[in-house]
Amino acid sequence: MYKVKEFDSTLERRIVIGMVVSDDFLSEAQTLFQPEYFRVPTLRTAAGWCIKYWGEFGKSPGSHFQDIYESKRRTGEVPDEFTEELEAVFSSLSKEFVENPNLNPRYLLKQMEQLMRSRSLLQLGEDIVALASQDKVDDAELSLSQFKPVRREGISWSNPFDLSDNQMEDVFKEGDALFRFPGPLGELIGPIERDSFIGLQAPEKRGKTWFLWEFALRGVLNRCNVAFFSVGDMSDVQNWRRVFGWVLRSSKRWGGKETLVPVMDCKKAQKGECDDCDQEPVMTSDGKLLPFDQAPYHQPCIKCLKDDPYNFIGSRWYKRELIPDYSPGKARQLLANLSKRCAGKTIRLQCYPSYQANVRKIRTMLDIWEKRDGWIADMVVIDYADILAPEDEREAETRHRINTTWGTLRGLSTERGIAVITATQAAKTSYTKTQQDTTDVSEDKRKLGHVTAMIGLNQTPEEKKSKLMRVSNLIVREDDFDSRRNVVCLQCLEMSRPLLGSFWLK
Repeated sequence: MYKVKEFDSTLERRIVIGMVVSDDFLSEAQTLFQPEYFRVPTLRTAAGWCIKYWGEFGKSPGSHFQDIYESKRRTGEVPDEFTEELEAVFSSLSKEFVENPNLNPRYLLKQMEQLMRSRSLLQLGEDIVALASQDKVDDAELSLSQFKPVRREGISWSNPFDLSDNQMEDVFKEGDALFRFPGPLGELIGPIERDSFIGLQAPEKRGKTWFLWEFALRGVLNRCNVAFFSVGDMSDVQNWRRVFGWVLRSSKRWGGKETLVPVMDCKKAQKGECDDCDQEPVMTSDGKLLPFDQAPYHQPCIKCLKDDPYNFIGSRWYKRELIPDYSPGKARQLLANLSKRCAGKTIRLQCYPSYQANVRKIRTMLDIWEKRDGWIADMVVIDYADILAPEDEREAETRHRINTTWGTLRGLSTERGIAVITATQAAKTSYTKTQQDTTDVSEDKRKLGHVTAMIGLNQTPEEKKSKLMRVSNLIVREDDFDSRRNVVCLQCLEMSRPLLGSFWLK
């Protein structure tokens, strides 16, 4: 049996998985791959098969990979001493892909390029040392002069008038979306994509943490690995309570009690102008709703939403509901069911005291999880950026420190090909406003230059009492937007739910 030196082959295995299952990855990986830099012979062989398949068919082998192996084995192209090891590797590759079906091709390509560059330099160094030690100086210098660095095609520059077919596909294909919120909120925010950097802006105690957890939980339920970094406001236990409350639709304080829960309704029905439901009006001429208890006869109607969604005029009504018990037994059962839906994806929560962690420490933790556990984040949520420690203590001015932090967070999203979601406190000017705008950015307006989108959470005291939150786009980098346009979110924090439904404010 061919003996391989002991070393961590995790990255080589991940590269082969990418070659097997991803057209996007294999299209660029085949230009980087140099077999002499793969240390595991079986993985080197498997990678070669994938590249040959690409050359013949222009796509990754996918489910045909096992057929390729069986064919090679029958024709004797697989050495006997490799057969047992190859079968073990293929079985392992299959298991790893089932557990991690959503690869991140762009990040994996960066890792592969780094691996190829590192291995090529190490081999060059060994060759030069060996030749120089034998006094073959001319040969050593020749090896150095002929060395060609390993680089991805077009890594330094590109001509937009002369793009390759693969580059053209990148321009016109749909974005690499991780998930999208349902309903009008999803229309407002758009898909949550890799490489995105999204900020939530609101005054104090407007529910920023609730919404950050909404992003995280919807991310993992859409089969994303989510890293949640809480950096000062809340402890582990307080964060766990948010998660368990969301799962149970309950809370520690309200479990087993009754409360009013907002539900979607139609203004036409509330005005008595709906032909489909023919109800008595519950809205006065000045647009105010009757108190819920004074109109027990009213039944919410959303037939227009289904039949003609663009002409639907949303509103809210209420129903009295018993909050489920807040108990560990029920939570375990529901979490087990949700884990199956997540298909092996998880949330990793890491808590730090205020100003004790910066982006550098977050990046280090992500690297540790990847190298130690093979766990790669698709999305990073940080609660919240304003209380991260400085990246450079030598920067004297607070606003420069904050600018560096936000710029470094943007770098984190692009270098790892992930979505980064965080929050920021709005300036004092927002406290008396009904609607935030870009003048309400706190400390340093350059935050807006780093994010791909800044989302405003708007809520008056009356709206808070009515369990409503208005969400607006303060700025969006790659799309048209109107900062005055709002989506109304129905929420019930007694049920740990900041988003029960949404409608456009008309």
